[in-house]
Amino acid sequence: QLHTCTDDDLSGDYTRCTSLSGTRTLYYYYTGCNATDAPAPPNPILDLPCDIDCDPGWYLPLESSTCEICQPGTISLGGGNRFYQWEENFPKTSSVLFKTYCAESDSIVPSEEFTSCGWTLDGYHTDSGDLTGMESVNSILEVSLILLEDGKIGFEYMCDVEHEGDVFVYKLDDEYPVALPLSAEYTYQSVPLTAGTHKFRWIYYKNPQAGNGEDVASIAFVEIYGIQAADDKSCTACPPGKFQADEGQEFCFKCPANSYSPEFGSSECLPCPEGYYSYSGASECIPFDNPCTVESNAITYYTECVREDGNWVRTEYTQWEVPLFCDNTGIELPANVTGQDCAPCPPGSYYVGSRDVECVFCNDGKYSSGPETCSTCEPGTVAIPELYITEWDYWPEGFETFCYGECADNGWQLYHDTARASLSADVVNDLLLTATIDVGYGGAIEYDWRIHGSMKDTSSYFKVTVDGRVVSQETSGHGSNRVDLYYGMHVIGFWVHGSGEVTSHIDISAVTIAGSAYGGASECTPCPVGFYQGSSDQQYCVPCAFGTYSDEEGATKCQKCPADTYASRSGSSECIPCPDGTHSNKGSGYCQNPDCTYQTSDGSYFYNLSPYAGIPQYVDNEEKENGFFLVSYCGYLYESDSECTDSYVCETYDKFNPYAPARDYIEWAKTIDFQEASDPEKGFLLQFTDGEAVGCDDNMNRTVTVQFHCESDPSDYTPLEYSSSKSSQCQAVFEQSSIYGCPVCSYDDFDRKEGECEDGEMTVKYEKKKSAQCNGVVKDSVESCGDVTLGFGLAVVIIVLVLLVLLLLLVAVGWFVMKHQRLKIKYSQLRASNVE
Repeated sequence: QLHTCTDDDLSGDYTRCTSLSGTRTLYYYYTGCNATDAPAPPNPILDLPCDIDCDPGWYLPLESSTCEICQPGTISLGGGNRFYQWEENFPKTSSVLFKTYCAESDSIVPSEEFTSCGWTLDGYHTDSGDLTGMESVNSILEVSLILLEDGKIGFEYMCDVEHEGDVFVYKLDDEYPVALPLSAEYTYQSVPLTAGTHKFRWIYYKNPQAGNGEDVASIAFVEIYGIQAADDKSCTACPPGKFQADEGQEFCFKCPANSYSPEFGSSECLPCPEGYYSYSGASECIPFDNPCTVESNAITYYTECVREDGNWVRTEYTQWEVPLFCDNTGIELPANVTGQDCAPCPPGSYYVGSRDVECVFCNDGKYSSGPETCSTCEPGTVAIPELYITEWDYWPEGFETFCYGECADNGWQLYHDTARASLSADVVNDLLLTATIDVGYGGAIEYDWRIHGSMKDTSSYFKVTVDGRVVSQETSGHGSNRVDLYYGMHVIGFWVHGSGEVTSHIDISAVTIAGSAYGGASECTPCPVGFYQGSSDQQYCVPCAFGTYSDEEGATKCQKCPADTYASRSGSSECIPCPDGTHSNKGSGYCQNPDCTYQTSDGSYFYNLSPYAGIPQYVDNEEKENGFFLVSYCGYLYESDSECTDSYVCETYDKFNPYAPARDYIEWAKTIDFQEASDPEKGFLLQFTDGEAVGCDDNMNRTVTVQFHCESDPSDYTPLEYSSSKSSQCQAVFEQSSIYGCPVCSYDDFDRKEGECEDGEMTVKYEKKKSAQCNGVVKDSVESCGDVTLGFGLAVVIIVLVLLVLLLLLVAVGWFVMKHQRLKIKYSQLRASNVE
């Protein structure tokens, strides 16, 4: 039962400032009490000034015109509210209302099909919930708010999800969604707001085709400025488990592990008494169960190697493990031991001179298989440098650790032989170890892991992410995993979630980073298929260029693709046959239909689209959130035109892709077919098939139909247009009216017009008949002309003359033969007389 209100229960609010007078009114009211028998609140105070702006850490007392500073143990946002306690229900005030629900992937309207999903609460944050088994669903956290003056909404979020397909966005009112950068660490984001009523939504979309990991978007706190028409009227006391040691601050901090703050408004945390411990953010300490021992609860470490008296040495030292769940009161740790030998040189390095000299990595395309020298890698192979991490005495460069929730320390701990994340029953937290690495050719990360105990049948898990993409998730066991990485910078996340249901710890031991600039090569690696290297002493293989391929490891050069095949991407291990109706020359990266002609099955009609070869048709999408289509009639779209791969039709989104939110395009077609119309003289169709199925019912592939209409009058031409009335979500229909929808003309479609004959020649023109509906022209030609009778007579005369010449030749030959016979007879007679 509420107590009767007193002056201590008075509060107040200001009205919005009037634009003419620049003043506002203060109204008083009671809060958290029974006002039935209480005195009436004070009368409103009019004409208070508006131009008072208190900074964070300051507040404006009621009726005052001067800001005052917040004392230690209290904070102020300077005119806003921060929501950070996510217990049993979502926050609710007179001007702010949170709620959650799920919707279809292309909608923000609550769906009756997803009544059991939405954002969840676990005390220290709210997250997007379990979407396992749900396809194409948006998990939405919505806040409705009323701002009395211009302000902003700020929030700290984390989104450790699949990069290919998953997406986390915010949407303000009816504006386009804005994608939030994916991050495995909590990141702050703010959005300006104008005075008035708003709906702000956080939308997480999980793409089931990209994986089914425990991917979530999480929000640690939300702060809203402008919901009051004045700055904070008082400072807010830090809650139990938190403190603020300084005045004029806007944040409270968690008490560190092994300390606590039991009351509101603490300016410091108290250390736990002997025999007790605590996690961070504790309001009380917990008694130890048993005493510690050095053998079970202490860890031996080594410092980095240093040169002393001409030798490379290191120091051995011992520390208590963290978190420590036992009482170490009165137990001494062993003394440090100096002058210890350094660890052996890692693979890919060698000693220079003697064992006492620093290790040197082999690089510049060389490798080391022993401790003394580097060797050459032959053509077709490369030396990929690798960085080996086998001792965990300090965090390697680029490694960081974090803890969210109830933490005994700042996340993962160093255990010399391993890095360890420890989970405890009744403790909910997330432990994150990130490694930011830069790799070149052959980039990869390999790691050994082990889960001590089992997390099966609980909500706890161990997962590994690469740039936010889940590559592994386990609840028990051990193993060695390898993940290939492309060129550039990457963030590897080793993430352990403790649900408070189990006590366990997770170890990572040996880690190998291939392609690192800081390591050495221990062997030569053959170039994989699709790559080559023609020189020795190299660190990287070269991808085969467009139109070439290599199908064997260790290649020293690439081969050109045969004719009528293609390789449209660099690094190809094979050439792909051209689709039906298309062709390519040797060494081609694309197939085309160079003639770009189509004909009916009986060969009676031909259609010529060759002017469109290599020129995609641009079509605006009529839906407001979409961008445009690119359609190619004669072959695949070029890379320079489209992000789609080996596709005839590509849809690109200007703002937000509801079907695959992580990218801005959808592939609609990988094959093309010609279809006859019922009346071939009036047009034809091109049918494009084998598009993407994402977002389509029953996993149906997208299809596109282009209807060409024969139109011979240029004034009635229409460009390619999207037909919304004939299209559906995954079946697009386009229409175009022009001369190219008409069959190619024949000579019967023209009238022959002969010109006058001059000097034996005449010009012949072919004019298209008015009734002809066809595509094409016949060029003018020049033909011989003149008197046809005279021509015949001349031909007769020539023939007669030829015959006379032939007759004379026959007479001459006959005379010659007869004369030869007479001479032969005389010669025979003369010879006979001489013999006698």
